[in-house]
Amino acid sequence: MKIDYRRFIMECISQTEKKIVEFLLLNGQTPCKTISQALSVSDKTIRNEIHKINCIDNEPLIYSDQSGFFIAQNKIKDSLQLLKKVPQSIDMVLLRHLLLKNEPTNFFDIAEKFYISPTSLQNVIKRLNLEISTYQLKIYRKNSELHIEGSNFSKQQLYSNLIQQEAQLTFKDLKDFSDFFPKIDIEDLTCQIKKIIDNNNCFISPYYEKNLLINIFTIINLFDESIQPIDTMTSKTIEIKIATEIVNYLDNTLQNNLTIINMIACCLNGIIKRKTNDTAEKKKYPKNFNKKLNTCLNNAISHFGIHVENNELLKFFPDHIFNLIQRLRNGNYCNFPESNNLKDNCIYIYDIAVFLCQHLNQEFNIVIPENEVALIAIHLGFIIEESLKNSEKITIVLYSNNHPLLDDKVFQTLLEKYSDFANIITINNLYQLSTFGNADLIVSTANLANITDKKTILLNPFQLEHDLISIEVAIKDCIKSKELISFKTISKKIFSENLFFISEKINTKDLAIQFLAEQLKKDGSVNDTFIDNVLQRESLSPTCFMNSFAIPHSFQEDSIKNRIAILINKNGIQWNNQTIYAVFLIATSKNSIKRFNKLLFERIGYLFSENNKQKYLAIDSYDSFIKYLFDTRY
Repeated sequence: MKIDYRRFIMECISQTEKKIVEFLLLNGQTPCKTISQALSVSDKTIRNEIHKINCIDNEPLIYSDQSGFFIAQNKIKDSLQLLKKVPQSIDMVLLRHLLLKNEPTNFFDIAEKFYISPTSLQNVIKRLNLEISTYQLKIYRKNSELHIEGSNFSKQQLYSNLIQQEAQLTFKDLKDFSDFFPKIDIEDLTCQIKKIIDNNNCFISPYYEKNLLINIFTIINLFDESIQPIDTMTSKTIEIKIATEIVNYLDNTLQNNLTIINMIACCLNGIIKRKTNDTAEKKKYPKNFNKKLNTCLNNAISHFGIHVENNELLKFFPDHIFNLIQRLRNGNYCNFPESNNLKDNCIYIYDIAVFLCQHLNQEFNIVIPENEVALIAIHLGFIIEESLKNSEKITIVLYSNNHPLLDDKVFQTLLEKYSDFANIITINNLYQLSTFGNADLIVSTANLANITDKKTILLNPFQLEHDLISIEVAIKDCIKSKELISFKTISKKIFSENLFFISEKINTKDLAIQFLAEQLKKDGSVNDTFIDNVLQRESLSPTCFMNSFAIPHSFQEDSIKNRIAILINKNGIQWNNQTIYAVFLIATSKNSIKRFNKLLFERIGYLFSENNKQKYLAIDSYDSFIKYLFDTRY
């Protein structure tokens, strides 16, 4: 499908056009009147929008006859491709054009191709040079020709990141990347790479497969035979052997080219693994590696007050970090499309992962990019959840009222299903009940309504399976109730009316942090270094979530008092690439209550999520904020 550049850059496809295409794909041939009624627009609008759609390609996409509009069978694939397109700025389209060295390269011919004036093109180049300067790249003009100055490696890294940014929004299959790699038969090369790796008794983790293939495709697509040869790896490694076989499959002109072989080998390093039965524990690491890693891990665990007993859950973690270090030192970055979902859904665990990454960066002299933090969070998540189970346990008292067989059966069932969430105690008489005043839940075959005011589940011996559902619901309610009581108790000491603000003037991240930090300083809660430490934490990974709220904080615990300053802006605050509406600037001292942060992150994560935006934007005072924070159940 040949997309018109002007249309692709300026509009791509409007929401109404998208709805029309989707409607026809789902419903087949349909009269204009039916489409307009379904989309709540006029017949004229439908006809005009279809005309615009048909102007995108050389041939119409949507046809019509007396029975209505329809998409021809041979145009269904084109229609699906069109729906995947997202609007792109001319900047990104031009950058791709230059990186691929497409024709034309003449400055004035490019301006004509992209339907812009030479002055506008010069402005685009200025903007792009600001963007790509972090890659040590620069677009320059020589004899009216446009070129990108910089290393081939930097160009590959930039191109790979451009692909991942777009893929995160739209691509589900490797075939969707074909537009980025015009020189490559993606399906064929993917099969060959996998076959070569498998034949060498190696495999790729599913987490890395797509990233590895894209990185190899990028190297091949952007390879310039004029670049200086590099020889960074020994010819004896399995990575060199596999890379050589991949290159020799590609093209006779590239056979045994050491430069491209080494570049692909660097991509493979830290990604491919041998098919052996050895566990990560048997692997030999460099001297002091385990010691350094354990130091970083213990610092994180200690900082967040986590008690870890089961090191078995971390047995694969050293292998992951060792391979990560190898990859990063070779400039081999991976992007994970689901990293933002994990960040938004596991705020507390993600924060611990960011803290650990800070120490790993310092200890191993690397820079872990934000999109790699997600996999570290997954590894940590298992031990964190396990360690928190004990602190969240409730107490269940089981009274069977002369049903000994039921007593044993229920006890064993509860133990099997809920021992991770509850301490379960059995009693033989009601007198013993008075000794368990701290019980959170009573499960009984006798009606105790007039005896205790504790939450009680009445068991029917003949409907045990049904009652177990009620017990499970009650356990979850008890855990949440205990958490809420704890949260309210601590919150009353941390939140304050003089640290709550509603303002539409403060609309950027820097202004919000600066303003709230000043208020905390006036309150006597923080010192002069606080704001710098907050910005340092922010540089590791932005603390904005779900296009809704931000929780900036420091990892230093150097505040004078535990306090939280709050800002709500109903018009939005620009925070990196998100627009958020509520900011919670957290100041923590060395005497901070570690458990509170988890409760806070979870509660804010729900109450101030994008789904609840209308509710929290209705907050107009400190009192209504506290009411919303404390009284809303979830």
